[in-house]
Amino acid sequence: MQTIIDIIDRTIAAVGNVVRYFVLGIIALVVIEVLNRALFNTSFTWTREIAQWLGAAIILIGGAHALIDNKFVRVDVIYGAMPPKLRALVDLILGTACFVLVAYVLIQFGGKFAMASINRLETSNASWGGPVWTAKALLPISGVLLSLGWLSISLKNIQILTGERTDNINSEPGGL
Repeated sequence: MQTIIDIIDRTIAAVGNVVRYFVLGIIALVVIEVLNRALFNTSFTWTREIAQWLGAAIILIGGAHALIDNKFVRVDVIYGAMPPKLRALVDLILGTACFVLVAYVLIQFGGKFAMASINRLETSNASWGGPVWTAKALLPISGVLLSLGWLSISLKNIQILTGERTDNINSEPGGL
């Protein structure tokens, strides 16, 4: 079980480490846009669109990294006071129930949405005609990555419930 957890966590961490550099891409695109406006009094539509697509990638693809690194926002008034085994049980039952719905929507409906866009090689309505299908393909990809992240968390919670793991995976960010 630990081998599966390690493979999932390393894979998601590697993807997250790539996606984090998209912020630099967004900054570069904004600088290009600002300089173009200041120097030439004109605007590029492609810089805004690509910056938006990179932002979507950060949120959608980077979400799995935030999930396994315990950086999702949660209200800890009741949950934080629970003992680790009860938290693990709550995550396994309620968390999984909620998560299955999110994953289903991203993979099933996001996948149909993305495939329709890919099949017609959908492009932007802007003058540069950028490939919109690439951004839409992020929906099912994020669903799969989030599902893998949730599988890792669920396996860790099972380890807590069986006594195989003694650390609390939900105690603090990075505390996996």
